[in-house]
Amino acid sequence: MKKIVLIVVLLLVYTGIAGAESAPDFIEFQQVIDDQCSRCHSRSRVDQAMKEHRDMLAIQQRMLEHGAELDTRQRQVLGVFFRGNGVSQQQAPAKKNDPLADYRSVVELRCTGCHGIEIVEQAMRQKRGFADLAQLMIKRGAVLNDKDMKIIQTFWGEPLR
Repeated sequence: MKKIVLIVVLLLVYTGIAGAESAPDFIEFQQVIDDQCSRCHSRSRVDQAMKEHRDMLAIQQRMLEHGAELDTRQRQVLGVFFRGNGVSQQQAPAKKNDPLADYRSVVELRCTGCHGIEIVEQAMRQKRGFADLAQLMIKRGAVLNDKDMKIIQTFWGEPLR
Protein backbone atom coordinates (compact mmCIF):
# COMPACT_ATOMS: atom_id res chain seq x y z
CA MET A 1 0.00 0.00 0.00
CA LYS A 2 2.83 2.42 0.86
CA LYS A 3 4.47 1.71 -2.51
CA ILE A 4 1.28 2.60 -4.37
CA VAL A 5 0.90 5.86 -2.45
CA LEU A 6 4.57 6.71 -3.09
CA ILE A 7 4.22 5.98 -6.82
CA VAL A 8 1.06 8.10 -7.06
CA VAL A 9 2.73 11.01 -5.22
CA LEU A 10 5.83 10.82 -7.41
CA LEU A 11 3.65 10.65 -10.52
CA LEU A 12 1.66 13.71 -9.42
CA VAL A 13 4.84 15.66 -8.64
CA TYR A 14 6.40 14.70 -11.98
CA THR A 15 3.28 15.63 -13.96
CA GLY A 16 3.03 18.92 -12.12
CA ILE A 17 6.65 19.78 -12.87
CA ALA A 18 6.57 18.60 -16.47
CA GLY A 19 3.30 20.40 -17.25
CA ALA A 20 4.05 23.64 -15.41
CA GLU A 21 4.73 26.75 -17.43
CA SER A 22 7.61 28.94 -16.43
CA ALA A 23 6.85 31.91 -14.25
CA PRO A 24 6.56 35.14 -16.22
CA ASP A 25 9.60 37.38 -16.09
CA PHE A 26 9.93 41.12 -16.60
CA ILE A 27 11.24 40.72 -20.15
CA GLU A 28 8.18 38.73 -21.16
CA PHE A 29 5.96 41.36 -19.48
CA GLN A 30 7.66 44.15 -21.47
CA GLN A 31 7.22 42.15 -24.67
CA VAL A 32 3.47 41.77 -24.10
CA ILE A 33 3.16 45.51 -23.42
CA ASP A 34 5.11 46.33 -26.58
CA ASP A 35 3.25 43.80 -28.75
CA GLN A 36 -0.30 44.33 -27.49
CA CYS A 37 -0.77 47.67 -25.73
CA SER A 38 1.40 49.66 -28.10
CA ARG A 39 -0.89 48.81 -30.99
CA CYS A 40 -3.23 51.56 -29.84
CA HIS A 41 -1.35 53.49 -27.14
CA SER A 42 2.07 55.03 -26.81
CA ARG A 43 4.38 53.25 -24.43
CA SER A 44 4.59 56.42 -22.34
CA ARG A 45 0.81 56.31 -21.75
CA VAL A 46 1.02 52.77 -20.38
CA ASP A 47 4.05 53.64 -18.27
CA GLN A 48 2.29 56.73 -16.89
CA ALA A 49 -0.76 54.69 -15.88
CA MET A 50 1.48 52.25 -14.06
CA LYS A 51 3.45 55.06 -12.43
CA GLU A 52 0.19 56.54 -11.12
CA HIS A 53 -0.74 53.12 -9.70
CA ARG A 54 -3.96 52.96 -11.67
CA ASP A 55 -5.97 49.76 -11.51
CA MET A 56 -4.29 48.03 -14.44
CA LEU A 57 -6.49 44.94 -14.23
CA ALA A 58 -9.55 47.16 -14.67
CA ILE A 59 -7.85 48.95 -17.58
CA GLN A 60 -6.99 45.59 -19.13
CA GLN A 61 -10.63 44.50 -18.84
CA ARG A 62 -11.77 47.74 -20.47
CA MET A 63 -9.32 47.22 -23.34
CA LEU A 64 -10.59 43.68 -23.85
CA GLU A 65 -14.12 45.09 -24.07
CA HIS A 66 -12.84 47.46 -26.77
CA GLY A 67 -11.53 44.57 -28.84
CA ALA A 68 -8.00 43.94 -27.57
CA GLU A 69 -7.04 40.29 -27.89
CA LEU A 70 -4.85 38.50 -25.36
CA ASP A 71 -4.12 34.79 -25.27
CA THR A 72 -4.07 32.87 -21.98
CA ARG A 73 -0.33 33.28 -21.47
CA GLN A 74 -0.44 37.04 -22.15
CA ARG A 75 -3.26 37.44 -19.61
CA GLN A 76 -1.24 35.45 -17.08
CA VAL A 77 1.88 37.55 -17.63
CA LEU A 78 0.02 40.86 -17.38
CA GLY A 79 -1.92 39.66 -14.35
CA VAL A 80 1.24 38.78 -12.43
CA PHE A 81 2.78 42.20 -12.96
CA PHE A 82 -0.42 44.27 -12.78
CA ARG A 83 -1.46 42.74 -9.45
CA GLY A 84 1.72 44.05 -7.89
CA ASN A 85 1.37 47.49 -9.44
CA GLY A 86 -2.30 48.39 -9.35
CA VAL A 87 -4.57 49.76 -6.71
CA SER A 88 -8.12 48.76 -6.13
CA GLN A 89 -10.56 51.40 -7.27
CA GLN A 90 -13.73 50.00 -5.86
CA GLN A 91 -16.29 52.53 -4.82
CA ALA A 92 -15.51 53.81 -1.36
CA PRO A 93 -18.36 53.69 1.13
CA ALA A 94 -20.15 57.01 1.43
CA LYS A 95 -19.49 59.00 4.57
CA LYS A 96 -22.62 59.60 6.60
CA ASN A 97 -22.27 63.39 6.88
CA ASP A 98 -20.92 64.06 3.39
CA PRO A 99 -23.68 64.94 0.90
CA LEU A 100 -21.16 64.83 -1.98
CA ALA A 101 -19.70 61.40 -1.11
CA ASP A 102 -21.68 59.54 -3.80
CA TYR A 103 -20.75 62.11 -6.42
CA ARG A 104 -17.07 62.07 -5.46
CA SER A 105 -17.00 58.30 -5.43
CA VAL A 106 -18.51 57.98 -8.92
CA VAL A 107 -16.29 60.69 -10.42
CA GLU A 108 -13.19 59.13 -8.84
CA LEU A 109 -14.13 55.66 -10.07
CA ARG A 110 -15.45 56.51 -13.54
CA CYS A 111 -13.81 59.76 -14.65
CA THR A 112 -10.39 60.28 -13.12
CA GLY A 113 -8.86 57.27 -14.82
CA CYS A 114 -8.49 59.43 -17.93
CA HIS A 115 -8.51 63.02 -16.66
CA GLY A 116 -8.61 65.06 -13.50
CA ILE A 117 -11.73 66.01 -11.58
CA GLU A 118 -11.04 69.64 -12.55
CA ILE A 119 -12.19 68.92 -16.10
CA VAL A 120 -15.50 67.50 -14.83
CA GLU A 121 -16.10 70.47 -12.56
CA GLN A 122 -15.10 72.95 -15.26
CA ALA A 123 -17.68 71.42 -17.62
CA MET A 124 -20.30 71.80 -14.87
CA ARG A 125 -19.39 75.47 -14.35
CA GLN A 126 -19.64 76.05 -18.11
CA LYS A 127 -23.11 74.44 -17.98
CA ARG A 128 -22.21 71.97 -20.71
CA GLY A 129 -24.95 69.42 -21.35
CA PHE A 130 -24.36 66.22 -19.40
CA ALA A 131 -26.06 63.85 -21.84
CA ASP A 132 -23.85 64.87 -24.76
CA LEU A 133 -20.67 64.71 -22.68
CA ALA A 134 -21.65 61.35 -21.21
CA GLN A 135 -22.19 59.90 -24.69
CA LEU A 136 -18.84 61.29 -25.83
CA MET A 137 -17.07 59.76 -22.81
CA ILE A 138 -18.79 56.42 -23.35
CA LYS A 139 -17.60 56.43 -26.98
CA ARG A 140 -14.09 57.04 -25.64
CA GLY A 141 -14.34 54.08 -23.29
CA ALA A 142 -15.96 55.34 -20.10
CA VAL A 143 -18.23 52.87 -18.35
CA LEU A 144 -21.27 54.46 -16.71
CA ASN A 145 -24.14 52.41 -15.38
CA ASP A 146 -27.61 53.86 -14.73
CA LYS A 147 -26.91 54.49 -11.05
CA ASP A 148 -23.69 56.36 -11.83
CA MET A 149 -25.47 58.42 -14.50
CA LYS A 150 -28.24 59.44 -12.07
CA ILE A 151 -25.77 60.46 -9.38
CA ILE A 152 -23.70 62.58 -11.74
CA GLN A 153 -26.80 64.12 -13.35
CA THR A 154 -28.13 65.15 -9.96
CA PHE A 155 -24.95 67.01 -9.08
CA TRP A 156 -24.67 68.30 -12.63
CA GLY A 157 -28.02 70.01 -12.17
CA GLU A 158 -29.95 67.86 -14.64
CA PRO A 159 -31.61 65.28 -12.36
CA LEU A 160 -34.79 64.78 -14.36
CA ARG A 161 -33.27 64.18 -17.79
